[in-house]
This record gives sequence, structure tokens and C-alpha cells, in this order.
Amino acid sequence: RQAIISLYLAVVAGRSLASSGTMDAALIHKAITMDDVSGVYADEIPVPTPGDGEVLIQVHTSSVNPVDWKLAEQGLYLSPSQLGADVSGVVVSVGAECTRLQVDDEVWSDVGYTGLFPGGHGKGAWAEYVSVPEDIVGRKPASLPHSIAGALPLVALTAYQSMVTAGAPWAANSNTSVLITSGDGGTGSLGVQLAKKMGAAWVRAAAAPDHLSYVTELGADVVVDFTQEDVFDTVPDSSLDLVFDNYGANGTAQLAHNALRPGGWYVFLAGGTGPGICEEPACTPKEGVNQISLFTDSSGHEDLDAIATIADSQGLTVNVDSSYALEDSADAMSRQMTGETMGKVTIEVIGA
Repeated sequence: RQAIISLYLAVVAGRSLASSGTMDAALIHKAITMDDVSGVYADEIPVPTPGDGEVLIQVHTSSVNPVDWKLAEQGLYLSPSQLGADVSGVVVSVGAECTRLQVDDEVWSDVGYTGLFPGGHGKGAWAEYVSVPEDIVGRKPASLPHSIAGALPLVALTAYQSMVTAGAPWAANSNTSVLITSGDGGTGSLGVQLAKKMGAAWVRAAAAPDHLSYVTELGADVVVDFTQEDVFDTVPDSSLDLVFDNYGANGTAQLAHNALRPGGWYVFLAGGTGPGICEEPACTPKEGVNQISLFTDSSGHEDLDAIATIADSQGLTVNVDSSYALEDSADAMSRQMTGETMGKVTIEVIGA
């Protein structure tokens, strides 16, 4: 009963705030550096009005992804722009032509990075409200609180689409072997879990020394301390079916091709620090190995719905490394920029 009352009060408060016409949102006004994130701060802006086919979401939780600070560091956002892609919250208003979602639905979404494009300034999720096309919004997994669900959309979509690209779900007798180059961040945490839950027999991952037990608890069969050993030194040539390269270090493409068997997949996450997929003359591709530089597709709700089904039937989670209030979004970004996080850094707007 208390949970129902709390939800009711939150929705009522949200409608009241929406009717007042303004909200707090984290904006970026100039490029940032590791030592200076002063260009990111919360300000009061108009509450967006959902257009045709859009829903207005009252944000409970969002999170920080590496792409947030990488884009900000390069000065690629229009100024000022709202930040943030992940959202978990409650629908408080629907625009004309919405047919699937309705007010009070608990939802999640990867709203994308519209601050890179003209007209996209009002779409960031580090805000009290965000107006989003209904087509890219899924119903939140019932098994997850907003405080966890809000950390997952982008990293879960990325990991899920990587597994599907490589043939998942795999048959139980396929003996599929997966290597994840970084198992302790956001994409790695979801990659380990989804690989196992989608049928991989063996999952091996690299991680920081103080994160080894966390990655093991997520389901990895072998976790390698990357400060002591290269994870590729622990596998023989032509032994893997998928290398999920979510770290992108120089030289990984060649190591991956050596370790993959013909028919296997090298999935490189676009935006990594390495040179990308294996291409001559810097890298010699192995015959029969498939490869892709993967950009996460958040243009529909179907993959979010599939992930929600896995979460509710088999369980998904992520460690919340640290959590920040909306007005402390710059500090949240600074924490993510350290590269030392275990799991995700979240921004709590309302809370669980």
C-alpha cells in the first residue's frame, strides 16, 4: 500500500510541477576536460510539451555513460544542450497519435544524443522531465526499481545487440565461448550477464583487481586481472566464438582475430580508443572471421522489451558505483571520467 501511495504522490507532484511550466535540467555550455567540468550545470528551463507521437516522462533515474563525457570533451554538443541518454521514470502525459503507452506507465528508454543536432536541445534525460518518441520507449522491467533500470538502457541495448549480432540466443549444446575485454563497467556488466543468459557456455572477461569478485558474481566463468595478465594470453588461437571488445585498446583487433575460430565474431564498439575493426595493413584479418563496428540502435522499443523479458524471467542487475543528485551532474561526469568505476554512475532525480 505504501508503495502505491508513494507512486501516486510522485505522479501528482509531477503533474503539478509540469503545470508550473519549468523544470531543472543539466545543461552543457562549453567543452569539458578532466580538470574542468564547469561547463556542465543544472539550470531552470521550460518543461517540454510532448509532440505528436511523443510521451512526457517524469524522470526518476538516469545515468552517465562514457559517450556523455567523450562528446562533451570534444565540444560536439550544441550549446546549451541537455545531457543524458538513459531514463527510467513514469509517463505523465502523452501526445496525439500515441497508442501503446498511457499515463502512469513505468517506462525506460535510451533517448539518444539529440543535443548533437539542431532542434535537439530539449531531449536530454538529466532533467526532471523528458519528452520522447513513444516508439523508442519500453515498459520498465517489473523486477527492477527505477534506481537500477535507469542505469541500464544504453549499456543493455549495446550488449544485447552485440550478442544478437553474433548469433544469440545460442543453442544449449553449441558450447559457445565469449571473451569480453572489460567486464566491470556498464557494457561489460551487461555483456557478461546477457552472454550467459542467452546461451553462452563459457564467458571470460578482464577486470580491475578489486572488481574480480563482482564480475564473477555476474556469471563470468573466468575473470582475468588486466594489471597482471592480458586476457588474450589465457585463450588458445581459434578457440572463441565472440570477442565483445567494449574497451577498444590498440592491438585488440589482431589479438581477437587470432583467438577467434572461423565463423566467429569480433564486435568492436564504435567510439572506442582503438583503431576499430581489423583492416590491413595494421591488422591481418583471419579468413572466415566476421567483424563489425557496432553502433547501438535505440530507434525502437522492441530490443528494450526483449531485455525486459530477460530481466523479469532470469534477472539482470548492475552495481551502482555512485549516485548523484541532478544538481551534481558535473560531479557524476567527473566520476565516470576516472575510468575506475565498477558498474554505473547514476543520477537520481526522484529515486527508486
